Amino acid sequence: MKTILLLLTMLSLVPATLRAEESLADKLRRAAEKAAEKAGVALDKVETKGRQWWNDAKESVKMKRPDYEKRAGDALDTYAAEIKVLKESASGVAGRDYFKTRLLALEQHLAFAQDEFETIRATPSEAEFRARQRKFDRTMWALDGALGQALEEAGE
Repeated sequence: MKTILLLLTMLSLVPATLRAEESLADKLRRAAEKAAEKAGVALDKVETKGRQWWNDAKESVKMKRPDYEKRAGDALDTYAAEIKVLKESASGVAGRDYFKTRLLALEQHLAFAQDEFETIRATPSEAEFRARQRKFDRTMWALDGALGQALEEAGE
């Protein structure tokens, strides 16, 4: 009698165990699908940014020097204004030490870009100007990315 009772108890627990395993498998499958979906979205963003970067690079190399200098100067002014607004922001993240460090890094990055820009403007030859322009463009793209991340984090 004990054996039959034990056997019936075990048989009654088997479906519950199978359902638990199925739900775990379902959870894992859904998590994998969600991760794959997010990875796909991230890949699309990277691909779009990469194409945008390439198009911007081609466009800036084709620009005449005065036009390029004006566009770069305007971009530096815009970045300086956005950093100033971030420093004066009243958002919750603005008071945190790590965010203050990020703002300090942005200011230093901007100062470096401004120094590079002045060097480019003082360059006499066109060949040297174009070589320095490529380096300056990379600096500006990095600054743009860092500023975008800070703005997103601050919710602005």
